[in-house]
Amino acid sequence: MVDTEQVIRVLPVSRQAILLALLKVCVLFAALTWLQPRRTTHPGYSLAFAGVMLLYFMWPVFRAFATGIAVTITQRGITSYVGGVEFVAWEEIQGARASSFWGTSRVELDLRNQDAVLARVKGIRGWSLRVSVKRYGIKPGIAASFVEGGPEAVLGAIGERVAIPSGAG
Repeated sequence: MVDTEQVIRVLPVSRQAILLALLKVCVLFAALTWLQPRRTTHPGYSLAFAGVMLLYFMWPVFRAFATGIAVTITQRGITSYVGGVEFVAWEEIQGARASSFWGTSRVELDLRNQDAVLARVKGIRGWSLRVSVKRYGIKPGIAASFVEGGPEAVLGAIGERVAIPSGAG
């Protein structure tokens, strides 16, 4: 079955924010290369592994950079292409608020069935998100740093479809 659902609104990606994040990653990688102990038997393996994992986790951001689409709004729900949760149906969202995590802005989502939403995120990225939620208590959300207009744009789009309790966001 082909999904022909109509897109109501598209929130564009902030290419400037992605380029800044990429610059930070390059500086961090260069620092790790320079600071790596010289006595290890295979110094390149740990850096290569870190590089591959970093590319894997940043892949949604690179894909969003190429397409120009950060978030889509449809009749059924919201889809994030920049990290965090992927698809969330409107009826699954109880509330949303802006937050910050490790220096990046996010929109945290209060979900009716958190496990169902987290199960949609596959692979190592999904496992990492589930561990972060369960072990560290972060709320599932959308990486708003990479959305043009930031968390305000995402919250505005959610607020058009879901009644966000006062004081949240």
